[in-house]
Amino acid sequence: MGIKPDAEQSLPLSPSHAAVFRAAASVLSDGIGWPPEADLMGETGFTAFDRLTQSQKQAAIHEVSRALLLPEAKRPRMTAALAATIAAIYSEYQGLIESEIDCSEGSTVDRAMLLAALKEVNFWESRDMLPGDEVERAPSQDCNDLKVWEDLLHSLRMVVLPDDDFEMEEGFLDLSPAKGAMLKDHLGIQHDYFVAVPEDPKAERMEEIRHELRKLLW
Repeated sequence: MGIKPDAEQSLPLSPSHAAVFRAAASVLSDGIGWPPEADLMGETGFTAFDRLTQSQKQAAIHEVSRALLLPEAKRPRMTAALAATIAAIYSEYQGLIESEIDCSEGSTVDRAMLLAALKEVNFWESRDMLPGDEVERAPSQDCNDLKVWEDLLHSLRMVVLPDDDFEMEEGFLDLSPAKGAMLKDHLGIQHDYFVAVPEDPKAERMEEIRHELRKLLW
């Protein structure tokens, strides 16, 4: 269930959706850090992103941020690494909501922003319903049920990443190359989808990426 619009028609992101993305992407980028500092982020749980180098992670965040936020940006060919980068970014927003709920100050800014983003993409009006289904309404922004927010955040992520193909790599490992290629063709997955990785920038390019990413996210 949930909305599954054409991702290309949803770009660039609407204002509130872009605000959610920027907040999450900036947290992820800050946690990863920049050379020569060590990457202290730890694993995000998305293998195709976690196995990248520190520089590749920042380059991937930069590439997807440009694609989702700038109307003039060229849309990159989707790979498992870039899809996992998008998933890792949205996952960071769940951490912001958890921190907001745990905080005793009573702020609901992050939850309100997520609700605004869902409203912009007509989430509540676009849900698939069967006869007899009850109309689902938006939760209150002071709702403290983490599962509710996790599900809503996943729905927002589906606006730009409507499948989880990037998590299927392990299922191809036990297949022969021929069977793996046939399955990729059947699923519409590019043959190098799982192995293509972002550039691993040198120091000068990393400074350019850092500057451009700061302008995009802050």
